[in-house]
Amino acid sequence: MLYLLLGVLAPIILNLIHLVVGIFITLKRGNLMSVGFTAVGFLTKTIGMIFLTWTGVVFFKLDFRIYVPILTFFGFSPIS
Repeated sequence: MLYLLLGVLAPIILNLIHLVVGIFITLKRGNLMSVGFTAVGFLTKTIGMIFLTWTGVVFFKLDFRIYVPILTFFGFSPIS
């Protein structure tokens, strides 16, 4: 159950949050601020993925050989 929650749903929710914030910034602030958010969003998304990796492997003791491929597939897939 934790593999599904942390490996699939958490990165999808993280991507949706970045998508909504990116659309909001583009509509309210314009294209130039959107480019800046894209750069900052890359950093915050990377920090989020590192946090999810740490949470799953260290805190919940998930098998990294199963968890990390699931996390990276759903976290860095082109559809997200």
